[in-house]
Amino acid sequence: MYMQPKLMSGLRGGLLAATVMGLLGSVSVSSSAVAQTPSDVATQATKEALESWHDSVRHLAPPTTGCFEANYPSTVWKSVACSAGTLKARPAPKFKKAISANGMDLYTVGGGNDYAVKTASLTSLANMWFPEATGLTSEQSGGAQSGAGSNGSNLYTLQGNTQLQVNSVGCTQYGYTSCAAWEQFVYGTGVTSTGESGAFIQTWIFIPGGENCPAGFQATPYGASPELSTGCVTNSNIAITPAEPATNLAHMGIVATATAGGNDVITYTYDGKAYSVSQPDSTVQLAKWWNTTEFNVFGDGGAGEAQFTAGSSGATVKVRVGVDDGSTAAPTCLGSYGTTGETNNFTLGNCTATAGSASARPAINFTETLP
Repeated sequence: MYMQPKLMSGLRGGLLAATVMGLLGSVSVSSSAVAQTPSDVATQATKEALESWHDSVRHLAPPTTGCFEANYPSTVWKSVACSAGTLKARPAPKFKKAISANGMDLYTVGGGNDYAVKTASLTSLANMWFPEATGLTSEQSGGAQSGAGSNGSNLYTLQGNTQLQVNSVGCTQYGYTSCAAWEQFVYGTGVTSTGESGAFIQTWIFIPGGENCPAGFQATPYGASPELSTGCVTNSNIAITPAEPATNLAHMGIVATATAGGNDVITYTYDGKAYSVSQPDSTVQLAKWWNTTEFNVFGDGGAGEAQFTAGSSGATVKVRVGVDDGSTAAPTCLGSYGTTGETNNFTLGNCTATAGSASARPAINFTETLP
């Protein structure tokens, strides 16, 4: 369903180039462009063409499993080697409560205090990015559990997390009568044992204590509840990417897709670069139960917190999650929600949900700030 013939991909890249030329050629028609210099118009045209390319490449999955790259303006995926390293940390499923200096309970973003988008029907795609991120000066991950995550400068994750689905076909297919399934689409810096950054899919099954994990899953000490005290985790291959500064959130985005009988895919983009990796949807049959998605920037694995600093005027980050569920109806924005144990130190603003249109998918939009 996601396969894109190379001929069509090549034509799409050509159309993007034509779009730039068309925008440049229309300067005399646009009243707003008359006051702009040719350089301004060229910059705006290139920006719009890059945004169009982002939208195209994020929704054109590679033709098979493995790791792939694409470079602007082409939407043709090129097969590349996956990371030979292993993940050194795991994004944690348990919630985290922070205690402020005066002893008051303080929830930062994440750890169950976040926004998520819920669709009326099954979600097949979530397009997640930061339309704006201003005033950020630095980031450091802190508070990660020893052996489960790392603390340090520019260590963070972008996570697209599904709901924790109890007794879904994704875990009952392995013979459990009491279980839960969860999937994460992740980009992270320094996530491998060899220090590489990359994009990957992490899949969890939670089962009662004393039960054995399915073949291909590794038992961990994380549990979703006392009743489901054994966490079982498996990871896709890791698509190697550069380690981008966390202060450049406005340049980043990820898209997650799930196709029944096909693959689950993560595509990470940064400016004119795209990186993708997939795994079989049969791992937990995500396409049959996914309807809720949480997205944000978080700390490294093991309940780490992404601790940002801001300039004198503070910082503002805008978050948008667009979804496909077969309709244009506005989704639901869930508050006080979240399935990841990692956090950041932003303060959440308001969340709005918008219906789809000819040019945009149904989505939620929210802001988060630093003083």
